[in-house]
Amino acid sequence: MAAPPPSRAGRILVACPPQEQHVIGPLLLTYLLRRRGWEVVYLGANVPIERLEIVTAVTEPQLVISAAQQLHTAATLMEMARLLQTQGVSLSYGGLVFNQVPALRQRIAGRFLGEQIEAAPGIVESLMTVAQPMPEVESIPEQYQRARRHFQKRQSLIDAHVLQSLSSAGHASHRIALANRELGTNISAALAMGDMDHLGTNIRWATGLLRNLQLPSEVLFEYLDVYYQAAVEQLDDSGQPITDWLGTLVGGQMRVEQE
Repeated sequence: MAAPPPSRAGRILVACPPQEQHVIGPLLLTYLLRRRGWEVVYLGANVPIERLEIVTAVTEPQLVISAAQQLHTAATLMEMARLLQTQGVSLSYGGLVFNQVPALRQRIAGRFLGEQIEAAPGIVESLMTVAQPMPEVESIPEQYQRARRHFQKRQSLIDAHVLQSLSSAGHASHRIALANRELGTNISAALAMGDMDHLGTNIRWATGLLRNLQLPSEVLFEYLDVYYQAAVEQLDDSGQPITDWLGTLVGGQMRVEQE
């Protein structure tokens, strides 16, 4: 990436959070900042928290920039922000999921870079040149922290029930396993971010999920219903945020089927 040598004081580190593979935005911002004379260390996609901790300790950046495009990587970005707080390093961030669900910004200990990448270099420059207090971050309700711990303990039992039920009904087991993994990852992320509604309660969300996994649309209701029943069976009262949300999805699909 051709750019002039750094001409401005201060080092910036650009790193995608764990599990985030989309790098176009961070790469473009790296280029734009280097063209403006900033020293930018680009770490790329899917940077483990442990690696970030070591690199920031060695490079001593003034600012870390990150981006998340999906809910589950917004949750890992939140972990990244917590680490940087303990190190006294400022964070700025952006990404599609924060544009789609603005409430997520209240969970990240850092400065949002805006919805348009064209404006991001100017925001970064202001952060690099003028000391600014970090925005206040909303804490995650204990109900959701407890639900997430409980779900993670029982998730394998839910997955096994769904896989067995749908495989015996003739559905491809590998696709059901992929759907379980995707749905479970998103449920865990929504709980980590403190609100199941971050996933949306519209049945189109679930339809899109299964379409991406190449599951036939007619399997949608059956899959969600079996997953819901398995969750009700395997989760205790701690899992109510999950079962309530799943119940809303199943109810929404039933209304669609009746129309």
